[in-house]
Order: sequence, then C-alpha cells, then structure tokens
Amino acid sequence: MDGSVIASALALALVLALALAKRIFPINTANANASAKARAKASASANAISSIKVFCASIALLFLSSCNVTEVELIDLPENTPPQAAIYIAGNFNEWNPGDERYRMTYRPSTNSYYTMLPAGAGSIEYKFTRGDWTSVEADSCGREIANRKLNIDENSFSRVRIENWSDLNPNFCDYVTLCIEEVPPGTTDSVFIAGDFNQWDLSDEQFAFVPQGTGPWHVIVPKTLNGSFYKFHRGSWKSGEIDDSGFPRKNRFAGQEDDSVYVKIDGW
Repeated sequence: MDGSVIASALALALVLALALAKRIFPINTANANASAKARAKASASANAISSIKVFCASIALLFLSSCNVTEVELIDLPENTPPQAAIYIAGNFNEWNPGDERYRMTYRPSTNSYYTMLPAGAGSIEYKFTRGDWTSVEADSCGREIANRKLNIDENSFSRVRIENWSDLNPNFCDYVTLCIEEVPPGTTDSVFIAGDFNQWDLSDEQFAFVPQGTGPWHVIVPKTLNGSFYKFHRGSWKSGEIDDSGFPRKNRFAGQEDDSVYVKIDGW
C-alpha cells in the first residue's frame, strides 16, 4: 500500500479519535470558578487525549514501517536450471536455512522473473540462492563457489540480481580460464605478462601478470569468450616475448571454449 495513503488515513483516524475524546470528556473552560470535581474531570480528559495521541502515533509508525520492505528480484536463471525448480534465498536473516519456505521465490509471469520480500529493519545482510539445499547452491559461470551476496536493507528498497550457474550442474559456459604456468625459463625473476584478445593485446596490463617466485605452478585467471581466447606470454614488450623450443617467436596460444584450466610451459624468451 502506498505510504501517503496510509498516512492520510491515519491522520483522519487521529482527528476522529480526538473529537471522540473531547465528546466523551468535555472540558468546560467558560466557568472560571469550576469545582474541584470539574477540574479533575478536565484533567482526566486531557490525559485521555494525550494517551490517544501516543496510541495513534504508535499505530502510524507500525503501519509505515511495515511498508518498508525490500524486494529481491531474480531476473535471470541459468539455462540448465531444472524445469519447475523451486528457488530459495538463504542468509543471516533466517539462520542460513537453504529451504526456508518463508523465503521461497515467487514467479512473476509479467516479467518472467522471481521475487521475494525481505523484512524491514534487518540492516546489512548476506545471502545466497539455492534450489532447496546447499548441494544446489548458486555458483559462478564455471560452477565454482562464490562469495556471499550483500545487501543493506536500510538503504535499498529493491535489488535485481542474476544467477550464473548452480554448483551441482555442469556449466553452460565458463567465461574465464585458469592458466597454470608450470615452468618458466631459468633466470626469469621479473614480471611475466599475458597479452591476448581479452585485453586488446595490452603489453602493460598488470591485471594479467605474475612474478615467478618460488616453485610453480603459477596461476593466472583470464577472460574467455564463446569463441575461446588467443594469448601470449611476454616480459613487457614483444622483443622479450616467448619463443618456442626451436628459438622462433611462438605462435599465439589458444584457450578453447571448453577449457576451464590450461597447463602451459614457457620454453624461452
């Protein structure tokens, strides 16, 4: 219900309550020589009116706060979601119960989405989506565990989210690949960069770099498209790019669409 409508209705209720109180406990202010009994009656009337004001104000706050709930809308499910699957939201607001029927998502045909309402006053919450238990909790696009979602209900009245994948189902598509570098050329102590079509072959992109300290393998996560990703290793420029075991500049490496992890060895610079 709209808050302004509720406020107007409560204001009208307050006016009617005050009028009723004055009718029940009339105050005769015209008689300056009112008896002690009349003064006592007037005092009782004033106290009654004050009590009614407090009561009406409390009711108003209760109604208005009940309208202050947060809607969480789930606008996209993984394609591999089983038909008619029940979707739940679990978090610190319900003791992380993965199959709590109070927080089962409701399907909304008009938007082809799912939604649920979270209670007002919960403050900062953490949560995840499940299909009824923790074996079917949501995951990233590659099926790996994700961090808890976070939401501050005091500041947000609406949250729209997507689910990438489920932990118990094979991913439809994994949008990144983990490069596992098992060996680097002896004497390599400076930063090793990875340039590819995922970063427009940027030779100075430190987001995709590592320093080969200690013993490998060293792991770097890079993005991947539906067509896969081409890439190469280098040490800051193409003059210090990798070479093959014959000493020639190495051809572009490739991580395919189905690759989640790729193990590589750098032969030389």
